[in-house]
Amino acid sequence: MKRFWISPELANDPRFDKNFKRNENRIELSKIILDRFANFTSEQVIAKLDGAQIANASLNDMYQFWDHEQLKARQRWVSVDSPKGEIPALLPPGLNNTYQYRMDKIPSVGEHTVAILKELGYQDSEIANLRQTQSI
Repeated sequence: MKRFWISPELANDPRFDKNFKRNENRIELSKIILDRFANFTSEQVIAKLDGAQIANASLNDMYQFWDHEQLKARQRWVSVDSPKGEIPALLPPGLNNTYQYRMDKIPSVGEHTVAILKELGYQDSEIANLRQTQSI
């Protein structure tokens, strides 16, 4: 099978002829590979790697991630309430059929500050002082 980006001399280069050597020389090898791919679109690179039966994957931008068909098919998106209204959120990774994930409302900034401070042992007078001096 033809390796489309490797010239014969590179394939036999002692810097890259074993995996540990490719790892030791990865900066140099990465430069060679990036230089070779520089004039290709990502679609062309994927087609060439697929044609050479080399495992690869594309890196999605955020819009491609949010719109990914597997996330929709597996019903990973849910709506959660927030101070600005409902927003989409992903369920935690992994499959779970023993309990429902908690996807509670996202609190406003400072919404639970007093309750947390009380759990930490602060007295009402200390919380009032913090409120006056530190904008809590």
